[in-house]
Amino acid sequence: MIENKSLYIPLYEFRCDLNLLNEIKEIALSLEYKKDTLYNNGDVSKDKFHHELLFKWFNECLTYVKNIYLKDDIELRITSCWINRCKKTNRIHSHIHKNSIVSGVLYLDTDDNPGTTFYYPNPWTYYDNNNFLTLSKSENSTYIKTTSTPEVGKLILFPSSVPHHVKPVTSSNTRYTCSFNTFIKGTLEKDNISSYLDI
Repeated sequence: MIENKSLYIPLYEFRCDLNLLNEIKEIALSLEYKKDTLYNNGDVSKDKFHHELLFKWFNECLTYVKNIYLKDDIELRITSCWINRCKKTNRIHSHIHKNSIVSGVLYLDTDDNPGTTFYYPNPWTYYDNNNFLTLSKSENSTYIKTTSTPEVGKLILFPSSVPHHVKPVTSSNTRYTCSFNTFIKGTLEKDNISSYLDI
C-alpha cells in the first residue's frame, strides 16, 4: 500500500529586491500607526499604503499566479495595502481577507519573528462546521496546516479565503509586514447574458 501525503495548501513565494525592501522598511518605520482591534493586538498603518515600485513588483508576482489559475481576460488588481506592526507579545488572530481574491504578505523585518500559519479543514477528520463529531485522534489532525518561514524579503501569495494567524511575537525585534488584497477586473461569462458581469 502506498500512502498519499500530497494534501497541502498551495502558497507561492517570491523574493523582493533588497534595495527596494530596505526603502519600504524605512518608510514603515516612519509611518503613523493605530491599534488594530479587529484582527490583532498590534498596530496597523493609519493610512492605506502605496509605493509605485513595490506595487509594480507585486503585480508581476500576481500575474504569475493569475496565469496559472485565471482566464486570460481576467486581471488581479490591488485594492488595498497596509503595514502591520507587532511588538513583543503581540499576535494576529485567525482571520480571512474579505472582499479579496488573492492576498499577499511581505516580511520586512528580521527572521526571528513568527511566521504565518495557514490552515483549512481536513476532510478526513473535520465533519461539519460545529465539529460535533469527535472522531480524530488529536486536534492537530483536524486541519491541514502550513506555516511560512519569516525570511526577510519573502512575499507569500495565498487565496484570501484561507484562514491564517500569527503566534505571539517572542523576540524583542518588532515584526513588520506589508499586506495587500486584490480583486478581479475584467468580463465574466461574455456569452451568457444571464450571468454576464463586467467589473
